[in-house]
Amino acid sequence: MDDRKAGTVVGGLVLVGVGLALLVVQFAGDAGGSLVLTGLGLGFLVAHGFTRRYGLLVPGGVLAGLGVGLLAERAGISFGEPVLIGLGAGFVVVWGFDALVTRSGPPAGWWPLIPGGILLFTGVAPAFGSIDALLPFGLGLAFVVAGAVLLIRGLGRGEKKDDTSRPT
Repeated sequence: MDDRKAGTVVGGLVLVGVGLALLVVQFAGDAGGSLVLTGLGLGFLVAHGFTRRYGLLVPGGVLAGLGVGLLAERAGISFGEPVLIGLGAGFVVVWGFDALVTRSGPPAGWWPLIPGGILLFTGVAPAFGSIDALLPFGLGLAFVVAGAVLLIRGLGRGEKKDDTSRPT
């Protein structure tokens, strides 16, 4: 999609999103703000789907995750801290979309996993009593994941044999 057409699509999506947000706030009552955040985040994610621009992916994941976390808290979900879990999941969504969907250029990297992991860890910890109760498990899990990533990278970088050097 060329830049002009993409700009028109994104502009249209923004206007529709703002209009829907105003309507939601009018009719949804107390949950309106949470729904607006979720809707804005989904709008950014849809715009990213059309344009493949990373600058739309980050606010999309973060706003959608925060909105879903606020909705979960409003719904009375009592597992850990739903807002922190939602926000952390939003950062993980940024990484996942970039790794699986974007691929129009080089991936932006694994940076969203750092705030996402910290937020998820602190959001889930209260469900286990405290961060102190979860820390040994979380630390061990972090080492296992980091080691597995290194192993996969190391095993995947095998040298290719060049058959042109072999005599015929």
